[in-house]
Amino acid sequence: MRCPHCATPIHEHEAGPCLDAWVEWERVGKRLREWDIDPWWQHMLDCYPKFSTDISAAWELVEGMGGIHGFYPFAGGWYFCFYDGSCVGAPTAPLAICRAYIMSRGE
Repeated sequence: MRCPHCATPIHEHEAGPCLDAWVEWERVGKRLREWDIDPWWQHMLDCYPKFSTDISAAWELVEGMGGIHGFYPFAGGWYFCFYDGSCVGAPTAPLAICRAYIMSRGE
């Protein structure tokens, strides 16, 4: 999976406004295809919750998914899994949650 805005693969996407916007639009059931044709969306990036850097915001995603299968520390950060089998590692817990969340919503 690649970010619809910056085309970064989900396993490589860094925390920040771009990822936060992608998570929010996945959460509300929309896609970011508008970004491809309307640069106005780029100015909206800072308006979304800070899912990828704030554990409280990221945990709302977990609660919305009905819980987790596993959440484990490892030598480079955190490994996170939803019950649907979407698992991913990242340097921080919020980033791992965001990546797994987007994978769980994958096409």
